[in-house]
Amino acid sequence: MFRHPALQRFCWLLLVGAVLSSGCGAPAPARVILIGVDTLRADHLGTYGHTRPTSPFLDALSEQGVVFEQTFATSPWTLPSFASIFTGRPMSGHAAGIDTTTSDEEWDEAQVGTYGRAKLDPGVATIAEVISAAGIPTIAVAQNPYMDPIFGLDRGFDEYDYSRGENAEKRRADVVVAHALEWIDRQEGDDFFLFVHFFDPHMNYGAPEPWGGLFTSEVGGDFGLPVTGHRALRNNAANLPPARKEFIAAAYDEEVRFVDAEIERFVVALKERGIWDESLVIFTADHGEELFEHGGFEHGHTMYNEVIRVPLVVWGPGIAAGRNTTPVSIADIAPTILDALGLDVFEGTMGKSLWPLLTRGERLPQRLLVAEGALWGPDLRAGIAWPHKVILDLESGQVRLFDLSSDPREQEDLGGESALAGTLLDRLEMQILASSQNVRHQGVELDPEMVRRLRSLGYIQ
Repeated sequence: MFRHPALQRFCWLLLVGAVLSSGCGAPAPARVILIGVDTLRADHLGTYGHTRPTSPFLDALSEQGVVFEQTFATSPWTLPSFASIFTGRPMSGHAAGIDTTTSDEEWDEAQVGTYGRAKLDPGVATIAEVISAAGIPTIAVAQNPYMDPIFGLDRGFDEYDYSRGENAEKRRADVVVAHALEWIDRQEGDDFFLFVHFFDPHMNYGAPEPWGGLFTSEVGGDFGLPVTGHRALRNNAANLPPARKEFIAAAYDEEVRFVDAEIERFVVALKERGIWDESLVIFTADHGEELFEHGGFEHGHTMYNEVIRVPLVVWGPGIAAGRNTTPVSIADIAPTILDALGLDVFEGTMGKSLWPLLTRGERLPQRLLVAEGALWGPDLRAGIAWPHKVILDLESGQVRLFDLSSDPREQEDLGGESALAGTLLDRLEMQILASSQNVRHQGVELDPEMVRRLRSLGYIQ
């Protein structure tokens, strides 16, 4: 599995500090820590331009890492996006989250089960499987019903510390940090792969003190915390008064501020243990959250940037700090981690390793980034070939085209009948077709408690 790890480390000892053009690269990190924040849109962090002070710690820490300014999720909801982070494939390439009830293929009802969303294809490798097979301990601390082991995202983790969350009841960020540190302190060796998942920015919006009320008190109005009732907010989005919308956005920002404080506590603890400096640390999200920008609310229903543009910041040995405008995908995370560890990148990935870019400044080839699979509403696909983005509504056939460089908020549709839109759609279809070859779709049986939790989150109507 290892691609000459001894040679990698030997070359580093000889050439550390030099600019390497070939052969040996940056030092292999001793360990990898992947931090994923559920429902975190990029533009609500200060390092991505937000004016409200939601992320003072992350903003300062980001100055020491590489900030990717244009990072796109592969789907607007949790299951397929985290599956892409773990596999380097889009939804069509790993199956997790595919709607089996509307697939063109014939499905055995006994196999599909009571829920019409497929789990991760058992034949698709995950980074945790590859890393664990190399003898490196693997751990995940995760919440959200779609992170449940029945969907397959636990594969390869030696320990999967999982808590079923829902809108009204979720394991908070402070508890997540405590569990992650407790596992780290039990490790006897230096190497490990740790995935830490924070659920807090997901509804309900109700950050604990002192963060609850920090921003909403500036808005005023007799609205109250926590913000609940996602279905009512979705269905009545067009009729909500501006002050109510502003209050909801402020409550969301308070959740982000709470997570920022807990990430600070986590990073300080890593530094105290001497772990931070020798680790590859990746910070990202599965998707964002619409806060009424296009007339809707929450996530899972559009391909606009507020839902699929996410943060991506990377720190590690041999990585020079800076900001990078290269458009990238969360599917790039898996091959980047494997490449950094000196492990073979598995076949069939859409994602590209960012390790050569991070450590040697090599450019990525121009490509089309793919997002697909709505959770509710019309099924959607999107393709980003910077600076253009095309969105296809599979039910109505409507096509939208945007120039993200001049119109990042996607307010000016350039028209889906143009030659450019047609070219992007052809590329999108070809890429999804290529990704979906030999992928198996297997449904899951949900117990009554899981059905209740998914319904509480609005995932089941």
